[in-house]
Amino acid sequence: MGNTLVALWYGDCTLAVLEKFRAELELIATRNPSGIYVLNVISEETGMPDNAARKYLGEQFATMRGRIKAMAVVLEKRGIMGTLSRTILNTVATIARRPFEMSIVGDRSEGASWVALRASGNAGLLLQAITGLARQAPAPRAAETR
Repeated sequence: MGNTLVALWYGDCTLAVLEKFRAELELIATRNPSGIYVLNVISEETGMPDNAARKYLGEQFATMRGRIKAMAVVLEKRGIMGTLSRTILNTVATIARRPFEMSIVGDRSEGASWVALRASGNAGLLLQAITGLARQAPAPRAAETR
């Protein structure tokens, strides 16, 4: 599944982190001109993006129009922070005019299954990628599944 990017987010959602993520998206999109799929896992520890980061996210969504086929976002945040995160993601996607199919879910298995169905892939491989990333130091990480 070299057409799928899996990212596990910890810590603050800064412009520097978003730029690194964008570079990973660009790399995998270049390798897969017919389109890519993304599985983002936003951990409980991930901070809320500030105004500059939200603006950058909107621009990133818009520039990936036609290149990202679908994205699942697993929000592991609960309660008010989960609601706020969900609202921010939906607002950014709406402002970017929904450039790709997106699902916001609360469970890693559900997110992996949703992406795998669209990417004609294996949800188990996506879950393995998340597990591998989680074993690394708690910092934003991205890994291409193979």
